Amino acid sequence: MKKVLLATTILGMTAGFAAAEIAFSGDATAGFASASGGTWESYTSFNLGVAATAESDAGISFGASFDVTSGKTFDFDGADSSFTDDEGGAFGAPEVFVSGDFGKVAFAVDGFDDYHDDSFEDHDLEYTHTIGDFSVGVRTDIDGGTSSLQLGYTVSGVELGANFDESTEAWDVSAERAFGAVTVGLGLDSDEVSTLTLDYSANGISAGFEVDNEDSYTVSVGYEANGLSVDAEIDQDSVWEVTAGYDLGNGLAIETGVHQSESAYLGASMSF
Repeated sequence: MKKVLLATTILGMTAGFAAAEIAFSGDATAGFASASGGTWESYTSFNLGVAATAESDAGISFGASFDVTSGKTFDFDGADSSFTDDEGGAFGAPEVFVSGDFGKVAFAVDGFDDYHDDSFEDHDLEYTHTIGDFSVGVRTDIDGGTSSLQLGYTVSGVELGANFDESTEAWDVSAERAFGAVTVGLGLDSDEVSTLTLDYSANGISAGFEVDNEDSYTVSVGYEANGLSVDAEIDQDSVWEVTAGYDLGNGLAIETGVHQSESAYLGASMSF
């Protein structure tokens, strides 16, 4: 993604100020789509991201970022595909952070979701830190008084993870290890759902299989070469989805997709 940098150094005022960087990035979409067999509609959207970073004399990094989206977007999500209209412009929650040897502390009013379930976006404060092969993340809803915890540890090539959400008392644990082009994963959550995943990726070919103890499974295949990508997926109920894209280079791509629910789209994506 291209970025426009505005670097400013304050001279002759306070010698302790370090150079600050302000980076602008953007992405856009345009096309035609239908949600679950509904009327075909056109969509156009533009998202602008702004991020400012600097470093104190003590070596502490700090910064802030926000984004704004304008226009009409299409979210291709199978039977749950939908349009979102932000013609007046919608601002995302600004995030402000400080980081150093102590880890990273980030603030964003209702800007962080639960680690276990990303449908809950009500946390205001996040702390993350990595020490060797161990990582920890804590998100807290200041006014609601609830928190979400994430732990990670890598040992002998096995990536272990655990999430816990205080508000719902939901949790999940996972283990994942790569064996060359094949990655094997195991998971268990508080609903007593255990999951096995197998993923393969090599030479532009990918395949995946996920199954749980409730007899639900998903099979996926994909191929990517010379800018062209094709992906297909089907589950235990024979619900299928196919997507394809062609990368024209320098941030421009053509995209299309269709789902058994008759959700479909054809359009272009751009990154700047």
